[in-house]
Amino acid sequence: MNLLRKSLSVETGNKLETWGHFLLRVSAGLMIFYIHGWHKLEGWVAYLQNGTPWKLAEEVAGMHFPAPLASAVAATLVQFICSLFIIIGLFTRISAILLFGALSGAILQNLLAGRDPQLAILYTLVVLTLAFMGGGRISLDARLTQCANLRTGLACRVSAVVFMGASWNAQAQPQLLATNPGVQPESQLGQQPRTIWAGGVGEGFRSDAQSISLSAGATYGLAAFGSLEAHDLALVSLTYGHMLGRLLGQGHWYAGNPEFRLELFTGAQFSPNSEWLVGLTPHLRYNFATGTRWIPFGEFGAGVTATGIGPPDLSGTFEFNLQAGGGVQWFLKENVALSLGAGYAHWSCAGIHKPNLGLNGVTGMLGVAFFF
Repeated sequence: MNLLRKSLSVETGNKLETWGHFLLRVSAGLMIFYIHGWHKLEGWVAYLQNGTPWKLAEEVAGMHFPAPLASAVAATLVQFICSLFIIIGLFTRISAILLFGALSGAILQNLLAGRDPQLAILYTLVVLTLAFMGGGRISLDARLTQCANLRTGLACRVSAVVFMGASWNAQAQPQLLATNPGVQPESQLGQQPRTIWAGGVGEGFRSDAQSISLSAGATYGLAAFGSLEAHDLALVSLTYGHMLGRLLGQGHWYAGNPEFRLELFTGAQFSPNSEWLVGLTPHLRYNFATGTRWIPFGEFGAGVTATGIGPPDLSGTFEFNLQAGGGVQWFLKENVALSLGAGYAHWSCAGIHKPNLGLNGVTGMLGVAFFF
């Protein structure tokens, strides 16, 4: 009877609903990314590289859309990029609205081509649902909103305390000092703004500290480890970070915090020719607690990349990427840091296609990180 009662429950905000929302968002994002975004991107790359007819652009032209090639490129980029944002739960509502528009066009495209539109209709209804529901509790949207609400609420409470206590401070403190010469006026409010540090600056992060980083740099290609050519790349990246626990090894030289990071990067090859690349890479980083504003780190990651770089070293659009390196962060303020990092990077498809000689290089990145 208790199980039946639970199955009929319409209570909102419980764990089952939270995880169900997460599963719906991530699975829908992955399917749209692969079926719609990735396949359309492959067709676009084949068109750019070999002049192969792009079926999507031809069908868009048949729908009498203005600028069919530009419309096809826009639809491809929306379905590729916005599906990634849906997966990680960042700007979920905006991404879902853009996907709703692109997938509505896909429904019309399937109907005019005589294909079954059921799958496109299903995806369209799912992203419309996400446009209403948002990213849910397990999302970057929720983390950023929580941080914003915390700071706004604290600012309001501080303002109220200052306003209501101004008169009392002006009158009561002089009297208190006159009768108690040893008492000093309070220079701070009782509750201080929340900090990202477990102690002082550089003494280890709080276990729930998070960050958003924006970086730019380049990869110096190496014709080594099997690569026939040196591929030089220009890169930019956007990364979300979350500490995985409290300070480890306190009192030892290796004291620090482990951190999970998710990097979305893009860029271009500028030598030996011009090509594009975009990728998503999870990282594990270890931040050393030095007790100063200088925080060294070491990290490694593995992810996926879409690129136009091909033979003789790579085989096609889909490649894996491996990264390992280190660097240092210099905190300009308590929660803002400049970051300088360097490391080894490798791209290949793990033998799925041929050739698979791989792309290798040394990457250097300079960026700024905002912690909260």
